[in-house]
Amino acid sequence: MEANQEQRVRKDIRKALSYKKQVSAKESKRRGKALRELVPHACHEAWQVQERRNDAIDLLSKQDEGRAQELVPIRKERMAASPFAFFRGAAVIMANDLARTPSTGIRVQACGDAHVANFGLFHSPERKLIFDITDFDETEIAPWEWDVKRLGASLEICGRERGFDSKVRRAIVKTAAEAYREAMREFARMGTLDVWYAHMDADELYERMAHKASKSERKEAEELLDKARSKNSARAIKKLTEVVDGELRIVNEPPLIVPLREIVRQYSGMDVPDPDMHERERITARLLSHYRKNLPDDRRRLIEQYRGVDIARKVVGVGSVGLQAWIVVMEGAAEKDHLVLQIKEARDSVLAPFVGKNAGDTPGQRVVKGQKAMQIASDVLLGWTELPGKDGTPRSPKKLGKIHFPVFTPGGTRVVGFMVRQSDIAGMIERPDRFVALDAIGVYEGAVAVDDVKGTYDAAAAKRLDINLDDCIIWVGMDVRTESGDVVGYCSDVEFKPRSGIVQMFYVTAGAASSVLVGDTQVPPTMLRGYENGAMIVSDEVKALGYSGGVAARAAEAGVVVGDKVKKGAKVLDDKGSVAVDKGSRALGKQLGKTRGMFKAFKDEYQKASGSSSKASK
Repeated sequence: MEANQEQRVRKDIRKALSYKKQVSAKESKRRGKALRELVPHACHEAWQVQERRNDAIDLLSKQDEGRAQELVPIRKERMAASPFAFFRGAAVIMANDLARTPSTGIRVQACGDAHVANFGLFHSPERKLIFDITDFDETEIAPWEWDVKRLGASLEICGRERGFDSKVRRAIVKTAAEAYREAMREFARMGTLDVWYAHMDADELYERMAHKASKSERKEAEELLDKARSKNSARAIKKLTEVVDGELRIVNEPPLIVPLREIVRQYSGMDVPDPDMHERERITARLLSHYRKNLPDDRRRLIEQYRGVDIARKVVGVGSVGLQAWIVVMEGAAEKDHLVLQIKEARDSVLAPFVGKNAGDTPGQRVVKGQKAMQIASDVLLGWTELPGKDGTPRSPKKLGKIHFPVFTPGGTRVVGFMVRQSDIAGMIERPDRFVALDAIGVYEGAVAVDDVKGTYDAAAAKRLDINLDDCIIWVGMDVRTESGDVVGYCSDVEFKPRSGIVQMFYVTAGAASSVLVGDTQVPPTMLRGYENGAMIVSDEVKALGYSGGVAARAAEAGVVVGDKVKKGAKVLDDKGSVAVDKGSRALGKQLGKTRGMFKAFKDEYQKASGSSSKASK
């Protein structure tokens, strides 16, 4: 092709690709021939390693960022099982290579991971058995050639794993490419609506292929069809759940299936059957609420007739291992009326760095839209929601203020939340502190974050937690007296379980200088007697306790300097979550983030649980 002619063709192609209106069949055919001449079939035949190619291991390691680190070894183990298993989990490597191969420039709604194992059988809404693509995690608007090439490569690798010789493998790959070509040729002759409704009925496919198959192959195909027909919620319920005390519960099979109640138990350190049922119900309700809002009206009415009864983290797939994946068991009004939903975390497609992405969609929206565009019959309950992080924090937190003091139950042995000092408006107008529920606080990307949903703040949080803020108290900074009336210092710190809020230890000091020199007295919660006249009352046994920490216990450390702190009034709470001063007491004006126990231990536990390595801000 002459240079001038090639320029004209390229200009024509660019015009065609940017043209918004439909053209005639004749014009479409002409443009297709021009593209074929510019990008001939033969140019797709060979692939060579490009210079300065991105390292494959680096690409995979980058994908491990943000995953549940305790599950990453499972992902690596599954990918190492075989060459085909590695290929399944390495879509990002192939995308990196495909981006450097010839393309016509025609973009479609690509699967992004169209390997042979991502095709399967499932029921349509009319309960017909359909054969189609089943995985859309990587779907994106991308060159049509990429899906075809990934499918062909997967057939070759899978054939090697099955022990097929090179001649058979080549025939399989060639047959697949020819089938794609012939299907596209047939679609080109069909009307738009006919193409839209075209599908591959599993029973019809079996009838077409049965006469070519052996007796054993037909039997194997029949067993496969029967297995696909039996897949439903009832079967999933039987496999995944058990009845405990009359209630349906997801079985605990760590690390592959872990109910949320077990995760809560792990965080809280409490050895009881269900340490925080409310936590489980709260997260389930939040997920389902947002999911329902994004469903069409008729589907929303359907799902609203079910209630969530249990939720568990489930390890799925190969490339998806370590990303959040949850199963939710739901129950209808009738006996044995159950439904199982899968919630799976979506990230940006592996194709996005090479083709760009729709800035208006979340990853979840991208997957749902792509699936509906590609699948002939998507699940009627297909939708998307916003899932909190592994630690329960929202994905996009906004700054609220600084954590100030922990708030205790009237009995004083459990933390129920924190006072948060809000930033002044325009640096001038002071805003009151807010009460924030403990179960709404976690760590997001190394920083403390608040789950900003209903029942998080002030009176609404108190109502949800079934507490009266008037009766709650802030121990930190309060004078400490024994039952017999002796003053032993003030409460300088507290250590507690980050999930349950159960107090492990109070720290009592006689003053800043004393704390540095000889340390604090560690008072167990069993010695707490309550609140009286502006003071924290403890047992007389406290006087017999020794000190821990301080310079005396850390003789090797030198140059410890502590500035004098100004004592302010100890605080109790009103029903709006604001702060009132109790004139009969005193408090240490020390910020929470600088203390030893109450926030550091809390923060460290959350850091560990969330798998975050970032340094948390104070």
